[in-house]
Amino acid sequence: LLQSRAPVSRYASPGEFPEAGVACIFRRGRSYILFGSPAPGADRLDHRLGGRAFLYQVSGGDQQIDVNIRLIYHMKRDMVLPIFIASLALNVLFAAAGAVFVYRKGGIGYLIEKVTGTERTTAQDTVTFSTMRSIYDVLDIAQGDIVFIGNSITANCPWHEIFDNCRIRNRGIGAESTIGALKRIDSIARARPSKLFLQLGRSDIVYGAPIPRIAENVRALVTRTREFSPETQIYIQSEIPWFDRVIEGRPFSNETIVELNEALRVVAEKENAEWIDVATQLTAADGQLREEYSFDGVHPNGRGYEVWAEGIVGYVRQR
Repeated sequence: LLQSRAPVSRYASPGEFPEAGVACIFRRGRSYILFGSPAPGADRLDHRLGGRAFLYQVSGGDQQIDVNIRLIYHMKRDMVLPIFIASLALNVLFAAAGAVFVYRKGGIGYLIEKVTGTERTTAQDTVTFSTMRSIYDVLDIAQGDIVFIGNSITANCPWHEIFDNCRIRNRGIGAESTIGALKRIDSIARARPSKLFLQLGRSDIVYGAPIPRIAENVRALVTRTREFSPETQIYIQSEIPWFDRVIEGRPFSNETIVELNEALRVVAEKENAEWIDVATQLTAADGQLREEYSFDGVHPNGRGYEVWAEGIVGYVRQR
């Protein structure tokens, strides 16, 4: 067997089965050769190998015997099911751990971002976003204007009419995320507005972005603005909650909004921006958006915007 052309490999090294007196085992496929002689401890080897030990005494250093050691084959076969079950259990465990990791990082959007190497934009790739951005590209912002940036709850409100100030420029876009705002903040900051009101993050949560990433993007909005316009006063506004029934079954809750607002407050503090809590007056005792301030549980109605405006009027009119 050892002199044949078939591939031969060593199965057991010398001394691996000392209790049986086996010096060495060679293998070719399912055939084995044992060099050695049975010893008093052969019963222990029989136990170790699943009760199917077949030992052969080899006399003479040059004698070779080709035998089928069924005990090893059977042992491997008997181990298939336990190994399969163990492997399956480990795969399920790792898959579950991976799913939790991806979920905490932002869900499928995070996974897509990592696979493709691109930032998530989601709504920013829609026709609505492109249309609104193109409109804002042709509308000028003059030095000293007051600019509002946010998602649809910012975009829906005629802020210039509420405050009776024609210098206010609403640059909110429906479903806007912090990523989308970063794509257009430079052109806004270059105009050197006197004030910049930011309210962002809720759409990011819907897209699956983790709160630390949202906070980092808002911080980047602040620093990028100051690169072009260090004199601009920057105000970070808290995000408002939803009706509970609107987000039922989603992988986030109104508690997520509370966590987001705390992260944004920390950003405002560290970056010396003004923090404005507009959410408290619009939030019910149970943590959801107050019924009287919204029709759809997502956007403020007229009364809701009135309360919001009352909370920021001092900052808008402050010189």
